[in-house]
Amino acid sequence: MKCQLEYLTMNRKILFQTSRFEVVEETVSDNFDIKKIYTFVEKRDGVGIIARKNSSILLLEQYRHVVRERLLEIPGGRIEDGEEPKQAAIRELEEETGYHTNNLTLVLTYFPLPSITNERVFVYYTDDLTEGASLTDSSERDLVHIFTKINELPQLLKEGRFASAGDAFSIYTFLHREFPHLLSK
Repeated sequence: MKCQLEYLTMNRKILFQTSRFEVVEETVSDNFDIKKIYTFVEKRDGVGIIARKNSSILLLEQYRHVVRERLLEIPGGRIEDGEEPKQAAIRELEEETGYHTNNLTLVLTYFPLPSITNERVFVYYTDDLTEGASLTDSSERDLVHIFTKINELPQLLKEGRFASAGDAFSIYTFLHREFPHLLSK
């Protein structure tokens, strides 16, 4: 028999705040009156997009200063205030790649680091891409667009080319659902 604990937040304070996240400390009590202190990062949810054109997936190579490397990623970003995840995915795809779509299917949602942050990521799939305007946002000009053949994705996973576990998980889930035969090699 499992014991079902209930939790009540007794106290909450913001320790540090930026435009991108807050560091929060909460004192929580369970139904046995045991108190714990949790410190975590509260941030906006994010989106990722697996964008297919013919037999290829659009990937991005982008410099990430925190790790001081250029990383291979799927397009994506954070959800803005008042924005639905699907709207954010459409916007991020356009901002980062210049491609537009209105036809998105939710592939999965996940928490990248649930012991550290409350962020949830919604990953969408589209195979309905229309070329849009060229990129104008200076923060997106460093992105390199790479159309990668779907049958090459398993090898990139094996080689650890996706530095983000979330992107690797998203690509693996997509392949598992749509092209399981590629994973058995």
